[in-house]
Amino acid sequence: MIEMPNKHDSLDIDKELIRKIIHFSASVIALLYYRFDKSTMLVITFVLAGGFLFADLLRMFQVRIEKYFHIIFSPLLRTREKYKDLTGATYLFVAVFFTVLLFDRNSAIASILILTVSDTLAALIGKKYGRNKIGFKSVEGSITFFIATCVIIRLVVKPEDIFILLFISGLVTFVEAAPIYINDNLSIPLISGLLLTVFQ
Repeated sequence: MIEMPNKHDSLDIDKELIRKIIHFSASVIALLYYRFDKSTMLVITFVLAGGFLFADLLRMFQVRIEKYFHIIFSPLLRTREKYKDLTGATYLFVAVFFTVLLFDRNSAIASILILTVSDTLAALIGKKYGRNKIGFKSVEGSITFFIATCVIIRLVVKPEDIFILLFISGLVTFVEAAPIYINDNLSIPLISGLLLTVFQ
């Protein structure tokens, strides 16, 4: 039986801020895509995804490595990441690789930025100012996510139809907020890329 996890194990605001700064820094991958072609980006993201996945699996099966991993990173890890799951960074880079692989440049760039920027802003605003909860998320955080996603799609993809822009942003916001057993570092960019591809 699969245990439904709390997707958002509580961290204090300082630790959450550090996590999200690291999360936000992955935006550089989207910016690199303006400089390099798809083949180069696939190599870059494959190396990152493979490296993080290998390191995560290694520490899961090597007790000594896991011990030092916990000593260094434990304060920033959510409960599920400490014992039975891949880290958020591994999910992020695996998702970024598949996003670059599956979608065109603008859709991939927008999807990565939605993951790194919209999700970061939503988490920080929700943690600091969220008062009205829906499941594990706050209304304030979800509104922030929606607005940031609208801005990113408008600037990167430039859809002509405002209703398509709002529709895609709304669906991605729903996916981000939904209490489903899929890490949102995976679901956000892949769903974003799919929607942007279908509705362009």
